[in-house]
Amino acid sequence: MKKVLLIGHQFASLFKNNKILFLLFWVCSISSVLSFLYCYGNMIWYVQLRSTEDRMYREYTLSFVETEVDDIEEIIDKLNRVQCEEIEEISLCNTWDRRNVESVYASIDDACSWEAVSGRAEFTEEELASGSDVVILPDRETSLGVEEISIGGVNYRVIGIHTHYANFRIPLSNFIERGYELQYVKIYAKQVPNAQINEKIVERIKSEFPNDEIDSRYDLIESVKNDAMLEMVMISILFAISVLSFVYLQVYMVEKNYKEFLVYNIVGASKSTTAVSVMAEMLLLNMIAILSAIVLHVTLYDAVFCKLNTSPSVYYYMEDYMIIFLICMLWTLLINFPFMVSLYRNTISKMRRSHM
Repeated sequence: MKKVLLIGHQFASLFKNNKILFLLFWVCSISSVLSFLYCYGNMIWYVQLRSTEDRMYREYTLSFVETEVDDIEEIIDKLNRVQCEEIEEISLCNTWDRRNVESVYASIDDACSWEAVSGRAEFTEEELASGSDVVILPDRETSLGVEEISIGGVNYRVIGIHTHYANFRIPLSNFIERGYELQYVKIYAKQVPNAQINEKIVERIKSEFPNDEIDSRYDLIESVKNDAMLEMVMISILFAISVLSFVYLQVYMVEKNYKEFLVYNIVGASKSTTAVSVMAEMLLLNMIAILSAIVLHVTLYDAVFCKLNTSPSVYYYMEDYMIIFLICMLWTLLINFPFMVSLYRNTISKMRRSHM
């Protein structure tokens, strides 16, 4: 307890005797950590990929190699067995315009998880039951103001535009009644899949379609994750360089309290206790600065920091802040260690000379 009080008193004295230097160190430390946080979210592609809502990274394509697709009802039954809590949507697809690669989609449960840009992004019960010739257009300039469109020689009434960039969505009943050929199936995970989710989804698809092809972006995701380690090392080195640029400022502030160390020694504190408290003071100073930067980032993220991102899909989770805190503390410890050892020796040496 006495050691804790000693460290606390030294910390307060450090601020009292070096207000300008203390504030300068504080600004430099917080700026370095905030810069590290920015680089972590904007330079590591996996962080953006993990946070993105772009379905390109959550998409599985089932292409039929051996499975006969003449009986769509049977295929739908199999796809319903594939469905699980990790899957957001399963759609039957047909490329009706091969020249422009335009495809119609029909969800097997007629659910649409895309948001409306204009009009409606969902079908009414009547449209679903009757198999109406209605379509929801993709979000592109050519969709604006369109009230009717011809798909496969059939005129469809446009009821809205949704956020997908290439998806012409029609009711499942219409897809079946109009006799569209089932060419492939799109399956979307609810989130960018990790190894466990990917294995589960692939296994469920393979259990129903063992001899057909499954294409996914999981290999791309894994490649990006492997690159993330190198990217993390690079931005960590940048953080270390920034800490090196002002570490002498911290050492200078601590050394200016030398007279207080002598007082502690006179009133009974051992030389080693005083020297250790000096090193603990340096670590505490850095830890509080790092935590302050993280709290500032969390508090002002929506108002300030998210507007500085290069991508709108950058989100920070609790584990990100924990990783950043640990990395910052590790680098701070490694960089400060030689100075702490030197300071320890100098403090002991000066105390010995003061009693000679």
